[in-house]
Amino acid sequence: MSEQIVPEQTVPERTTVFIVDDDPALRDALSIIVAEMGLRAETFVGAQEFLDAYSPQRPGCLVLDVRMPDMSGMEMHERLIEQGCDIPVILFTAHGDVATGVDAIKRGAVDFLEKPCRPARIQQSIRKAIELDADRRQITAAKRDIDARFDLLTDDERALLDPIIAGKTNKGIARELGVSVRTVQLRQSNILRKMHAGTVAGLVTMVLPLVSRNTRES
Repeated sequence: MSEQIVPEQTVPERTTVFIVDDDPALRDALSIIVAEMGLRAETFVGAQEFLDAYSPQRPGCLVLDVRMPDMSGMEMHERLIEQGCDIPVILFTAHGDVATGVDAIKRGAVDFLEKPCRPARIQQSIRKAIELDADRRQITAAKRDIDARFDLLTDDERALLDPIIAGKTNKGIARELGVSVRTVQLRQSNILRKMHAGTVAGLVTMVLPLVSRNTRES
């Protein structure tokens, strides 16, 4: 495995374009194209080498050759899907056909490029894949943050969520739970504070997926 590094200040920390191709000349050419974008590249000669080295915590995208010995790019992409790894994938081939390209896109590939391909076209696909990865990671981090806040709620506070989502009044919630309106107000205030929600409407938007998920799992 070789590595192309560009100055740290020009790239988001650890963002990497992973290149998997058994052709050393193409690996080198792609590394240069990536470096020209101000990104770093790591190259691998085969699918298994990448699978053994890669951690899903590392942001970036994958440029993957379709035809390789031992494990094809399509098989490797399928392996990543089975493992729940959603790194954006760009498939590259000198033997492309429409059916293979359509199947790759259906399976979640960002793009399907045929060799030879203009550097600007490759960079366009890589840029799209990097942006997609950043968006996914931001969404995942936000969900993780909301989950952590939700865990801070007491059972009594969580009991308010369903009636709040249903749009019931504090008086109606108090009657349903057999507590005072003041108690409902205090618990609702605690929920808003713990969840960092500025309004009840914002709270509903935030917790609705969590409540729905917990209902399905119970």
